[in-house]
Amino acid sequence: MHIGIEAPFADSEAPSLVNLARYPLHAPDSAQYARLIETSRATLRATGALQLRGLLSTAGLARLADEGHRYSQKAAQGNVPMYPIGLPAADDRVAREPGRWARTARARGLGYHAMQGTAMAALYRWAPLRDFVAKVTEQPRLYLHDDPSNALVLMTYGPGDELPWHFDTARFSSILHLTQAAVGGEFEYVADLRPQLEVDLQPLVDILDGRPAAARQAPTEPGSLTVIAGARTLHRVTPVGRDTVRRALILCYDDVPGQRMDVETRRRYFGPDAPDNEGNPGPAVS
Repeated sequence: MHIGIEAPFADSEAPSLVNLARYPLHAPDSAQYARLIETSRATLRATGALQLRGLLSTAGLARLADEGHRYSQKAAQGNVPMYPIGLPAADDRVAREPGRWARTARARGLGYHAMQGTAMAALYRWAPLRDFVAKVTEQPRLYLHDDPSNALVLMTYGPGDELPWHFDTARFSSILHLTQAAVGGEFEYVADLRPQLEVDLQPLVDILDGRPAAARQAPTEPGSLTVIAGARTLHRVTPVGRDTVRRALILCYDDVPGQRMDVETRRRYFGPDAPDNEGNPGPAVS
């Protein structure tokens, strides 16, 4: 799918999207790159989240923000129940008290399959960015996510939309902020909470009841990249206020190749026309 008549954005142009003077991702052997890795690792270890302000170049932000605005018109509106995941004790309580734990994610998500030929997709595939995230998160190697939709997701939050408290299935998550909400839409997180919950669920209960004493806010200024340890760090996007929009790209990299959703889950999140595992689109919807 291409919107408008512009030519597809070539992968070779991806470096132009990044502020290479400040973030020399193209020069991994430089002293500046080594210092950037060292300070980024220290920040991520200490706080559970890394903020790279101004990662995008001025032209890169303008291009991606424009694409995000135009392509978001094709995004599927999601109203998906969310629960604590991967915690046996919590999962048992969810089964007994689903209404007590359920929260609804409200946002519009556009999958990678619908962004081919864009600068958004080219930046996601740009190997120096992926290699940088691997070094910062101290992974030997990261791979592009194998899912045709979930690999790269354009998330648009309109008035009243939100992403409830949750953990990610991926160990680390990379979020590129394109448009900041004037009211609401804050990115909040509680670092390294998951190990505590293996012993005591009360901190999670307090957070779900609106008492997130340890929560921090991460900047979401346009052009910045947030990297979090999403499997250990509880996080959310707060409800967006009236007459405003929040927009971000979720870049999914894996430490194991070949990871993907099942087709049913993919179409629940990205709409019935999302492709199957062979790349065939879903049935047309009248």
